[in-house]
Amino acid sequence: TISYLPSFCLPYFQYTIETILMALCYILDSNHSLRACLKLLKNLGWAPAHLQFYLKRFLNNQNRIKVGLRQLIPGISLPPDEQDKRKGAQKVLRIVTTGFPQIQTFQARFHKQCGYSFMAP
Repeated sequence: TISYLPSFCLPYFQYTIETILMALCYILDSNHSLRACLKLLKNLGWAPAHLQFYLKRFLNNQNRIKVGLRQLIPGISLPPDEQDKRKGAQKVLRIVTTGFPQIQTFQARFHKQCGYSFMAP
């Protein structure tokens, strides 16, 4: 049996890539607290652990994401590694959201280039 994963899904994740990205944008770009983000995403019924998990995974994968972005967009200016992780993640997230027409485009190109999802452990 062969099954295909739709472009709006991430492997091994319960929620769509748009939902996860929206949560990351609320936390990182808008500087909302976890409680405020949960109110904005109340229809999902998330616990604070959901948001913390996605944020931690994105922060921990920053170096991988930067490597992928350098391969996808040669000459791109990325934040240095010694910078505050959260501030660096804000810039990386802005590049991901503005540098590609849709998040699915980024995910597909990243996976094709690197062989894994940008949110993979």
